[in-house]
Amino acid sequence: MQAAVYHPGSPTLWVVDNYDIPIPTSNQVLLKVKACGVCHSDVFFLSQFASDTRSYIMGHEICGVIAGYGVKVDKRKFQEGKLYNVLSFGSCASALPKPSSNINITNFDFIGLGLNGGYAQYVAVDQHLLVPVPDNIPPEHAAVMADAGVTAFRAVHRTAQVKKGEKVLVIGIGGLGLLAVQIAKHFGAEVYALDIRPSSRALAVDFGATEAFDLEELSARTAKGFTVDAVVDFVSTSVTFAAGVSAIQNKIITTDLASGGRIVLVGVSDENLIVNAVQFISSNIAVLTSLYGSREDLTELLELVSKGAIKPVVEGVPLVKVNEVLNELRANLVLSRKVVVPPDSA
Repeated sequence: MQAAVYHPGSPTLWVVDNYDIPIPTSNQVLLKVKACGVCHSDVFFLSQFASDTRSYIMGHEICGVIAGYGVKVDKRKFQEGKLYNVLSFGSCASALPKPSSNINITNFDFIGLGLNGGYAQYVAVDQHLLVPVPDNIPPEHAAVMADAGVTAFRAVHRTAQVKKGEKVLVIGIGGLGLLAVQIAKHFGAEVYALDIRPSSRALAVDFGATEAFDLEELSARTAKGFTVDAVVDFVSTSVTFAAGVSAIQNKIITTDLASGGRIVLVGVSDENLIVNAVQFISSNIAVLTSLYGSREDLTELLELVSKGAIKPVVEGVPLVKVNEVLNELRANLVLSRKVVVPPDSA
């Protein structure tokens, strides 16, 4: 089968046509991959952790149909020809490595990172990782929901707990940020966006943001008293963190102290973020982090997509071009989200 394989020390993936089709173990199913999203985290790991000594197929935003079963899988629980998403982290975060200032990628053991993933025509996954996709969602859209979508959904709905009537600032209008704008809007928030790219700011407004700023524009507005109730940061650099703080510190604290602002960090960066204790305590600012999402989050999100409440912006390209897409992500040229589509292997 065709597959895009990570080899130790290589910043690009090796696309091969003779990789063995996996044989599912007793509790696994074999998926024929219909689409797999290309994620910024892949770029991050290829750039930061080139010392991984293992070799494996990357790709974790997977959508496919069942092509085979392990001997202990109850086939009656699944439907042939139906699309399924794959939960990247499973049903819990128990597989995450212990917190450390020196992250060792060899401690990671996820689909597409340590385990063979979805940049291939087939992938074998544990049966409990499958989430059914509503029939009216195309595989390219469903694939993006498996990571970008569910991560944005959890950050906005569960972690930030965005409520009707609140003002929310979404920082970084890429694949996740654009979905977050729509999710926050769906739950009744007044949404604002921050991005350095004019095209991304325009896209945010097209998909429901009241207004979109660059850094200078936001600074000018906050100097005049502009404030929000929550910030969801999909970049998480020192610059964007400071911008988020400036947008939330003007929030008026009520006598019951229940109205403090929330900053939710979702983006992965290796920068240290500066917190001034007096500023954060006196402004009652809560700093939270949000990682991935649950089966329930993904199921609820897929229903919103099925009903047209959330509209993914996705472009599909052949799997053989996966390195081109990774380079576009490195250069910040992908407006929303791209997925790779393997050649048909009927």
